[in-house]
Amino acid sequence: MKYLSIMMTAILLTACNSTSDPFGSNPGLASDWFIDEDFIRQGCFSGLDCIPSLDNPKFSAINGPNLEFLDDDDLVIGIWDGTNYVAYPHPILDWHEVANHNSYVVSYCPLTGSALHFSTDGEFGVSGLLYNSNLIMYDRSTNSYWPQMFLGSVSGDRQGETLALKPLLETTWGNWKKLFIL
Repeated sequence: MKYLSIMMTAILLTACNSTSDPFGSNPGLASDWFIDEDFIRQGCFSGLDCIPSLDNPKFSAINGPNLEFLDDDDLVIGIWDGTNYVAYPHPILDWHEVANHNSYVVSYCPLTGSALHFSTDGEFGVSGLLYNSNLIMYDRSTNSYWPQMFLGSVSGDRQGETLALKPLLETTWGNWKKLFIL
């Protein structure tokens, strides 16, 4: 057992110290970054949209039949979309990381457990890159890169712009139901 953990460490160290281009599967990636590129890593290897965003998701009523997969202790990211209170379950965000709907985006990084809710007139996707193990989104219209933790674009045509943040609440599905079932 001790041998296996030593081998895993050696494999991980070799992978992290690779001198190959970490952005090889993201053709057209800008070379002018506001952040230290030494902390950018490839998170998935098929490039842009390697994790598919959730675009214009379908919603269910809070007591609807499509939500039986949720346990009361599952976490949700809750927002006010201007008309309704909407909960984005972690089990869904774990698979999509970015949800685009009308004029807002909800992003979630499963590695850091961090979420954002912001208004936008564009659409965002998963770049496949990580900065200090945190999600880097990209703007599909300009190919600008937006590390979630920087709250703004660090590369591309929109470099230097910031996100228009909106409030969110992280709570359990059980608490969400208590708050919003009439």
